[in-house]
Amino acid sequence: MNANANVLFVSNRRQVVLFNTELQGQISDGKWENIPGDHWVIWCHVNPVVNPSNVGKTFWAKKDNYCLNAKDLLDVVGERMMVAVRLDQSYGEEGQAAFSDLFDWDGNFRGMPKFVGDHWDKVRAKISAQLEAQHATLEEVEAVGTDVLVYDRKKLNEDLKDLRKCFKADAR
Repeated sequence: MNANANVLFVSNRRQVVLFNTELQGQISDGKWENIPGDHWVIWCHVNPVVNPSNVGKTFWAKKDNYCLNAKDLLDVVGERMMVAVRLDQSYGEEGQAAFSDLFDWDGNFRGMPKFVGDHWDKVRAKISAQLEAQHATLEEVEAVGTDVLVYDRKKLNEDLKDLRKCFKADAR
């Protein structure tokens, strides 16, 4: 991490995953993109770090009151957010990054991508390498990605409510 970077200290690893895989993009190009001004710029240059004893941000933000657990947001992207956390909890950051391509935008398992081209050849190779490294099968990854016992909407809401507090607070 860059010593001069804007840091957002959060309560847990799940919040890091939620911020990095979905929320950062929603702030700049999604749910909040049409709010006037450049409120989103700072959030594109934030490193979330787990530090439950000192949550908050080390920078000033024009806007820090995003309703991260808004129903209309979670109705659209909630499932894929939960999939990202489930994969991270079971397979770590590299596994989550590789295995996310096995799921569609709605969080549904689609299997090994069948698209043609160099990019997709690399995606399939990355997935295959992670499957081997994790000693996992596609069926096991599907089961993890869809397992509500691992991480459900209630837990997602709790993490997002807490993350909203992290956005508002200033770290010591």
